[in-house]
Amino acid sequence: MFFRIQNPNITLEQMQNFSSEDGGDGLGSLGGVCACESVSDLINNTAFTTKYDLEVVVFRGEKVCDIYDGVRVVPSEIVDRISAKDFYAMSGDSDSVIYEYE
Repeated sequence: MFFRIQNPNITLEQMQNFSSEDGGDGLGSLGGVCACESVSDLINNTAFTTKYDLEVVVFRGEKVCDIYDGVRVVPSEIVDRISAKDFYAMSGDSDSVIYEYE
């Protein structure tokens, strides 16, 4: 399972057709979206913020490679969508459903 912060309402197809170019890893030609493999990795990622109306997408996919602050993944299924603010609040509760996704 993978975790990604992004603009809301992006479809699975849009995620599958997108290649993260702004990850600073120089691996955009490999395809895939930048993501994290755990709740804490996402919360501590430089991309994570609750300032804007962003959402966290929990999804399954094929890992392309490791990058400096996460992984590149080709998504195959969206499991859940949670507002970034709610995700952050839920991260403080070790019994939260978001930890069941890890």
